[in-house]
Amino acid sequence: MNYSTILIVCMCMFGSCILVHLDDSVDLGNNYRYIQSNPKTIINNSGSKYKDQGEVVVGPHVVAYKFNETYIIAKTQNGFYVSDSVKVFKFWLVNKETGRVSEMENENALYMKLNELKIDLKFTH
Repeated sequence: MNYSTILIVCMCMFGSCILVHLDDSVDLGNNYRYIQSNPKTIINNSGSKYKDQGEVVVGPHVVAYKFNETYIIAKTQNGFYVSDSVKVFKFWLVNKETGRVSEMENENALYMKLNELKIDLKFTH
């Protein structure tokens, strides 16, 4: 086998590895997706032809999420610390049918809202 043939084979193999893009996002329903690559976000990709692109609705740095047919709840860490051992989190409620996104400062406020709306979603710790 001559060098030009080896070079062409290597270029094809290397080129195909570069061009392959694996979609590792998680379908949350109604065009919402959890993007697992950093920064971890939840997007609405209804206006994009690519599954892993769209408008960021929660993020960055999603550390937990749960969803059902109508709602998504999410927990994000914003990088701030109250002390060395206490991190600052925000909590989110997304209505996938209306597109409304509510942000809460603590987990109790989120669970009060979920209880008020009779939504059966909870984080598993």
